[in-house]
Amino acid sequence: MAHIRVNVSPSSSPQLELEPINFLTQLNLHYLIMVASQQHDENVIRGHKAAMHNPRVSDEARAHSAAIVSDYESSHGHTNAHDAEVHQHRVEGGYKAALSSKSQRTSCQG
Repeated sequence: MAHIRVNVSPSSSPQLELEPINFLTQLNLHYLIMVASQQHDENVIRGHKAAMHNPRVSDEARAHSAAIVSDYESSHGHTNAHDAEVHQHRVEGGYKAALSSKSQRTSCQG
């Protein structure tokens, strides 16, 4: 962080002195701001996706949210193929968990 010093002398007006930020501190601040901005954007998109599936939201608001989500995904390289692949992995994981749960339950009752 930058350090600010105020020099006050009785004969002159106050003067501010700003110490320079070193490069690593500046780089860390930039990274933190970038990460926070990305997280904010993702949270906003999550809210729009929720609005699209909420039955209490008007059709106009749903269309607005759908447009925003579509623009965000196209500008950030998200594709429907990737979403379909992720969905398929989750479905398979659910089947695997169900099979595992069933086999454990029946073996305990045995």
